[in-house]
Amino acid sequence: MASSAALSESMQRITKSKLDALQSQQSTYERKKTATVDAVRKEPDLSKQLGLLLDALTIHDVPVAVPNLLPSNVRRFLNQRRNDPSVSTAMLQEWKSDIEKCLDIHSAKFEHASLFGRLVTEWLQNPNGILQTGQSSPINSSNDASSDNFEEVGRQE
Repeated sequence: MASSAALSESMQRITKSKLDALQSQQSTYERKKTATVDAVRKEPDLSKQLGLLLDALTIHDVPVAVPNLLPSNVRRFLNQRRNDPSVSTAMLQEWKSDIEKCLDIHSAKFEHASLFGRLVTEWLQNPNGILQTGQSSPINSSNDASSDNFEEVGRQE
């Protein structure tokens, strides 16, 4: 039993240190993302806005979650737009929207990791969950009365 408590305590310390590091990374990323979004809002030129967003993708090493969107190709189109009017504003606006989605998805990944960490911490603090409250688990119970807790859905297999 002592080894179980020691393992639980070690896992709690490790999880806490990982969550602290994650929180630090998340706050740094969100601060820089906010600065980038503010700079994009202040910039009137759509091409320069897109350039700022592409820089943010590269600097923060954000994976591109949109198929067929390669930052290197978008940069080439931005360079081409200087001399060629065939690169439309609508295309640039779509790329801008896609890159903003990528940045938001990266933020959501931090949130999901934080949630998972909190769930692990909760589990480590209360590993037996419902069993500690004195109630029996419906899965482990051999009593037929516990089957009353389940609702028949009428699914045919």
